[in-house]
Amino acid sequence: MSDALTDIERDRRRNGMISAYLEKLIIYLEKPSKNNYKALKDVARGADCIPRGYFNGRTSFEENLESLLSRLRERDEIEWAGLLSSFSPLIKEGELYKRFENLSPFKGKIVMGVNYGNGFLINTAEIAGILITNVLREMGYKTHQYQKYLVVIPKRDAKKMRVIEVKEKD
Repeated sequence: MSDALTDIERDRRRNGMISAYLEKLIIYLEKPSKNNYKALKDVARGADCIPRGYFNGRTSFEENLESLLSRLRERDEIEWAGLLSSFSPLIKEGELYKRFENLSPFKGKIVMGVNYGNGFLINTAEIAGILITNVLREMGYKTHQYQKYLVVIPKRDAKKMRVIEVKEKD
């Protein structure tokens, strides 16, 4: 049995290893090589070695690595949807997420996670941020100086969206 502070420290270490794992994963996907694969596998093993924490449990990155890489290389939309939807909204603004998105089958498309927790929509700010803000910027509108806009999206265009159900990993 461990104390809460020890468990929370494990979570902090694991989160750092998960970030390193994602960095090594994108490097390997962009430039597959023996060295990049070894670095990815080492980081996966390192994350998996950390015991359970306070907020989260152990990972199984190393055990699932081969099947993950295979499905990502095959451009499996369900696997890519799961990977992209696992990023937090803060990370989605960064370069790492964009690198994954550019390798995915969804390159050049607006991608957003929608979560209906217990029947209520979660992450509506993410939807507005990704869908509206990026499109407004591309159209030349300012999005940072107290502007207000009414955005109208024709229903016929909204119905063209594709939906991929993201399954929770066991």
